[in-house]
Amino acid sequence: MSALRDKLTEVLEQHSVPATPALLADLENACRPRKRVEVNSELAGLEQVFSELTNLPKPSPGSEKERRAAAELWWQPLRRVMAACNGQAERCLRQAVGDMRRDGKRIYSPRSVENTAVAIWAERGGEQMSRPPADPFAGLRQMMDQKEKSHGT
Repeated sequence: MSALRDKLTEVLEQHSVPATPALLADLENACRPRKRVEVNSELAGLEQVFSELTNLPKPSPGSEKERRAAAELWWQPLRRVMAACNGQAERCLRQAVGDMRRDGKRIYSPRSVENTAVAIWAERGGEQMSRPPADPFAGLRQMMDQKEKSHGT
């Protein structure tokens, strides 16, 4: 058994939850970092959404200088929005583009929308969800506490 599986089993036992192989596999999968392919596909999807919303063509750089410019104006801002908005990047990006258009602001690349999208996320209570809890089992403990309260009363 792996150290992660051992820890998961220990926490589940503390809360009288049967450590079934399926549950352990699901929890192990949830604890794994996301694969680069997943991040890149999310980035590509966000890039497509931005392009459709703004009617700006996605960059297709040829030279090294064009690649650096595309990274600075497109890919890096989109990655920062993805990281800051905690799974809500598309929704925040859509609202940011709409708000900026309504306010008469010009949009030239994702970099011009980045701060607005992150601000929208924060205004909607994003700080509560900004980072995963320090305790990877906090959600499980909270669920078990709620279950105990509902069955105990």
